[in-house]
Amino acid sequence: MSDADATIRIPDEILAEQWYGFVHRLIEGMQLAYRNSGEPQELTQKKIAERLGKKPSFVSRCLSGQQNMTIRTIHDLARAMDCRLEVTFRPLKSLRPANNPATSRIAIQFLVGDQQPIAVPVSTAAENFSSVIQDAP
Repeated sequence: MSDADATIRIPDEILAEQWYGFVHRLIEGMQLAYRNSGEPQELTQKKIAERLGKKPSFVSRCLSGQQNMTIRTIHDLARAMDCRLEVTFRPLKSLRPANNPATSRIAIQFLVGDQQPIAVPVSTAAENFSSVIQDAP
Protein backbone atom coordinates (compact mmCIF):
# COMPACT_ATOMS: atom_id res chain seq x y z
CA MET A 1 0.00 0.00 0.00
CA SER A 2 1.39 3.40 -0.94
CA ASP A 3 1.36 6.46 1.31
CA ALA A 4 -1.35 7.97 -0.91
CA ASP A 5 -3.64 4.99 -0.15
CA ALA A 6 -3.08 5.12 3.62
CA THR A 7 -6.05 6.12 5.76
CA ILE A 8 -5.51 9.10 8.05
CA ARG A 9 -7.26 8.55 11.36
CA ILE A 10 -8.80 11.62 12.96
CA PRO A 11 -7.54 11.78 16.57
CA ASP A 12 -10.16 11.18 19.28
CA GLU A 13 -9.45 14.52 20.95
CA ILE A 14 -10.16 16.34 17.66
CA LEU A 15 -13.45 14.49 17.21
CA ALA A 16 -14.42 15.17 20.83
CA GLU A 17 -13.66 18.88 20.50
CA GLN A 18 -15.70 19.09 17.30
CA TRP A 19 -18.56 17.12 18.87
CA TYR A 20 -18.83 19.37 21.91
CA GLY A 21 -18.74 22.47 19.71
CA PHE A 22 -21.42 20.95 17.48
CA VAL A 23 -23.66 20.06 20.44
CA HIS A 24 -23.23 23.54 21.93
CA ARG A 25 -24.32 25.19 18.68
CA LEU A 26 -27.18 22.72 18.24
CA ILE A 27 -28.56 23.64 21.66
CA GLU A 28 -28.04 27.30 20.82
CA GLY A 29 -30.10 26.73 17.66
CA MET A 30 -32.88 25.05 19.64
CA GLN A 31 -32.96 27.99 22.06
CA LEU A 32 -33.09 30.46 19.18
CA ALA A 33 -35.91 28.53 17.50
CA TYR A 34 -37.81 28.48 20.82
CA ARG A 35 -37.37 32.23 21.32
CA ASN A 36 -38.46 32.94 17.73
CA SER A 37 -41.45 30.61 17.82
CA GLY A 38 -43.96 33.38 18.49
CA GLU A 39 -45.40 35.24 21.40
CA PRO A 40 -44.22 33.90 24.78
CA GLN A 41 -47.77 33.01 25.82
CA GLU A 42 -48.29 31.02 22.59
CA LEU A 43 -45.56 28.41 22.98
CA THR A 44 -44.38 27.75 26.49
CA GLN A 45 -42.15 24.97 27.75
CA LYS A 46 -45.27 23.54 29.41
CA LYS A 47 -47.09 23.42 26.06
CA ILE A 48 -44.09 21.80 24.36
CA ALA A 49 -43.96 19.24 27.17
CA GLU A 50 -47.68 18.50 26.77
CA ARG A 51 -47.21 17.94 23.03
CA LEU A 52 -44.41 15.46 23.79
CA GLY A 53 -46.10 13.76 26.73
CA LYS A 54 -43.22 14.84 28.96
CA LYS A 55 -42.76 17.01 32.04
CA PRO A 56 -41.88 20.71 31.59
CA SER A 57 -38.65 20.06 33.50
CA PHE A 58 -37.58 17.69 30.68
CA VAL A 59 -38.04 20.45 28.09
CA SER A 60 -36.20 22.89 30.35
CA ARG A 61 -33.25 20.49 30.68
CA CYS A 62 -33.17 19.97 26.89
CA LEU A 63 -33.19 23.69 26.11
CA SER A 64 -30.50 24.36 28.72
CA GLY A 65 -28.23 21.54 27.52
CA GLN A 66 -28.55 19.53 30.72
CA GLN A 67 -30.36 16.62 29.05
CA ASN A 68 -28.54 14.05 26.93
CA MET A 69 -30.66 13.84 23.76
CA THR A 70 -30.87 11.49 20.82
CA ILE A 71 -31.46 12.78 17.31
CA ARG A 72 -35.04 11.54 17.69
CA THR A 73 -35.51 13.66 20.83
CA ILE A 74 -34.15 16.73 19.05
CA HIS A 75 -36.45 16.05 16.10
CA ASP A 76 -39.46 15.65 18.40
CA LEU A 77 -38.62 18.87 20.24
CA ALA A 78 -38.38 20.70 16.92
CA ARG A 79 -41.79 19.38 15.85
CA ALA A 80 -43.31 20.32 19.21
CA MET A 81 -41.97 23.86 18.63
CA ASP A 82 -43.60 23.89 15.17
CA CYS A 83 -40.16 23.62 13.55
CA ARG A 84 -38.45 21.21 11.21
CA LEU A 85 -34.92 20.07 11.98
CA GLU A 86 -32.66 19.65 8.97
CA VAL A 87 -29.10 18.35 8.97
CA THR A 88 -27.08 18.38 5.75
CA PHE A 89 -23.79 16.63 5.08
CA ARG A 90 -21.62 18.20 2.39
CA PRO A 91 -18.53 16.60 0.86
CA LEU A 92 -15.34 18.42 1.80
CA LYS A 93 -14.26 18.57 -1.83
CA SER A 94 -17.33 20.62 -2.78
CA LEU A 95 -16.66 23.38 -0.24
CA ARG A 96 -14.23 26.23 -0.16
CA PRO A 97 -11.95 26.20 2.89
CA ALA A 98 -12.74 28.43 5.84
CA ASN A 99 -9.52 28.61 7.87
CA ASN A 100 -8.05 25.38 6.68
CA PRO A 101 -8.00 23.28 3.51
CA ALA A 102 -9.31 20.28 5.46
CA THR A 103 -12.67 21.83 6.39
CA SER A 104 -15.75 19.85 7.27
CA ARG A 105 -19.12 21.59 7.08
CA ILE A 106 -22.52 20.54 8.29
CA ALA A 107 -25.49 22.84 7.88
CA ILE A 108 -28.14 22.78 10.57
CA GLN A 109 -31.37 24.68 10.19
CA PHE A 110 -34.40 25.16 12.36
CA LEU A 111 -37.38 26.10 10.20
CA VAL A 112 -40.05 28.08 12.05
CA GLY A 113 -43.36 28.38 10.20
CA ASP A 114 -43.05 30.44 7.03
CA GLN A 115 -40.06 32.42 8.33
CA GLN A 116 -36.56 32.25 6.88
CA PRO A 117 -34.53 29.27 8.15
CA ILE A 118 -32.49 29.86 11.30
CA ALA A 119 -28.97 28.68 10.40
CA VAL A 120 -26.68 27.91 13.30
CA PRO A 121 -22.97 28.64 12.83
CA VAL A 122 -20.53 26.21 14.37
CA SER A 123 -16.81 26.72 14.26
CA THR A 124 -14.16 24.69 16.01
CA ALA A 125 -10.73 23.98 14.66
CA ALA A 126 -7.81 21.88 15.78
CA GLU A 127 -4.75 20.77 13.86
CA ASN A 128 -5.84 19.81 10.34
CA PHE A 129 -9.53 19.28 11.06
CA SER A 130 -12.35 21.76 11.60
CA SER A 131 -16.12 21.81 11.64
CA VAL A 132 -18.04 24.81 10.37
CA ILE A 133 -21.72 25.28 9.88
CA GLN A 134 -22.42 27.40 6.86
CA ASP A 135 -25.64 29.28 6.16
CA ALA A 136 -27.67 27.10 3.89
CA PRO A 137 -28.62 28.59 0.52
